Amino acid sequence: MTSQTPVVNNTTNNSSLNVSTPDANLTTNNENYIGETAAKKIAIDYLTDIDAMKTSEIKSVDFVTINGVPLYRIKYYDHYVTVYGTESGWNDLLIGAKDGKLYDDYGEMVTT
Repeated sequence: MTSQTPVVNNTTNNSSLNVSTPDANLTTNNENYIGETAAKKIAIDYLTDIDAMKTSEIKSVDFVTINGVPLYRIKYYDHYVTVYGTESGWNDLLIGAKDGKLYDDYGEMVTT
């Protein structure tokens, strides 16, 4: 007879994740950033609203500054097949690191 230690299955419940908590490594100079998790959620909500989340998958989130504006760049790949028979491909969304708004490639807020 041998003795074995029971195996414990550790799982994480992400439903209680606080998306408004800024990431520690991106909070410098007392800046009040929304955090990568919140930026990713904003991107998912936006892609869902424009009906693109069904065919898209978020690949990465990184922090960039464009014309002095701190932004989270959400890179995603859209598998939607166009009328030409090709996939839409790589795209990115720029989310304001402080306000959570959409920005363009020049660091200007996008208004709808």
